[in-house]
Amino acid sequence: MPPGTRFTQEVDSFPQFQGRTTPLYQRDSIYDLPPKRIVQNGPCEPSTVSIFQKGWRKDRNYTGKPYDILYDKAKVFISFCRRLHITEDQYHAVFPDILEDRAEEFYLHHIGPTRRWDEMYDMLDKHFNTNINHSLYWADWTTMSFARVRRENPDKTPMEVLETLLDKIPLVQRALGSGFQGEVMLRTQVTQACRGVPELETALSNLKADHTCEEFFSNLRASLQVALDRKTPSHDIHFVDRRYTSNYKGRFKQPYDRDDERKRAKDQYLQACTILHQEPYDDFASYLVDIEGENPIEDSYDEDQDINSGDEEASTFLMSSAFFHRTTGEDIFSAPKTSEASQFLLHDPYSAVYQGELWDTGAAKFSTVGKPQVLAYLREYPRTKISWVPGSAHVRFGANTSIASIGTMNMENPLGSVTYHILDAPTPFLFSLYDADRLGA
Repeated sequence: MPPGTRFTQEVDSFPQFQGRTTPLYQRDSIYDLPPKRIVQNGPCEPSTVSIFQKGWRKDRNYTGKPYDILYDKAKVFISFCRRLHITEDQYHAVFPDILEDRAEEFYLHHIGPTRRWDEMYDMLDKHFNTNINHSLYWADWTTMSFARVRRENPDKTPMEVLETLLDKIPLVQRALGSGFQGEVMLRTQVTQACRGVPELETALSNLKADHTCEEFFSNLRASLQVALDRKTPSHDIHFVDRRYTSNYKGRFKQPYDRDDERKRAKDQYLQACTILHQEPYDDFASYLVDIEGENPIEDSYDEDQDINSGDEEASTFLMSSAFFHRTTGEDIFSAPKTSEASQFLLHDPYSAVYQGELWDTGAAKFSTVGKPQVLAYLREYPRTKISWVPGSAHVRFGANTSIASIGTMNMENPLGSVTYHILDAPTPFLFSLYDADRLGA
């Protein structure tokens, strides 16, 4: 059912003045949408069209996209035409100026300038107001919630999320058509979308049946603002900001004597044990470690550390990374590289990325490669043939014992075909000088 469909019967304006003609824009119906009365096209002066084009804002154009509601754009169009004294029989001359994108293409190829105003509206509405769009509107109508809008807009504040929600739901309601109109339907849907949000519980609990939508929306804004004002920033959210050895929360604001503080804590503990008739710990230092944990911060305080905060920032970063790895298991050193390396850097012995070939400046007579690099090479060139016959070569690195190869593979490079002996070791593709001389490099 198209948006704005009326169920009232058409009546003549001013029946007591049958012989009197009235301007078409002064009818008793506010907008008369969708247009049902047949009004033949009349002439329109070029100056009138020029005035319309200069005054019409392009952001009000109808595009035919989802949530671009023809009924809403037509209301703005009719209101603007009445301000310029453009009558209904002249709508056909200026209406194409408010179309763009798909709507403009559909007008050019399927409607044309000879159609009446009511025919233009009906053809556009039938073409773009499809069942697919209605399915999209219905899905958003039933699943729209405060939590979903906040998840889709993580950079917005809670108040901005609420305003986005209060703008989106009425838009979906208008897009669904006349069967979903009314304040009761809108208020019910907004209530459903805001359930489960602690900051909005006050407005939801005080909702009454005689409240209008505007009153309800104002209560939601007030409830959210009061809840936000009551919240105080916590200094214990981040692990590295927690301090339990001073009266200050967050970062230390001034140096203090830790020994004096420990002495006071020890005296309080011994006094409490005396009052409660309990035996104190044999080792008070062990007691402090059990209760407070070890303090990673040095006892000495140097004012120069405030000037050069690079060491402190590095320490904070490493502590945060260690705690993050402990809780989530994520390894920051395994993150993908942002730029390609200009030289070979073996970050770990189990690299799964093919690193290319390097010159082996040693005296080895064999070109060698580690098994991890072979597997990485096979992922990029799976048709490469590998011979897993062991013992074809023995290679020694430095003063270590020799390593027997576990297989061989042939690789084509710009110099020719090179036989690489595969080792069970984390080494890259090492192109020996012996093979380079053999190939005439």
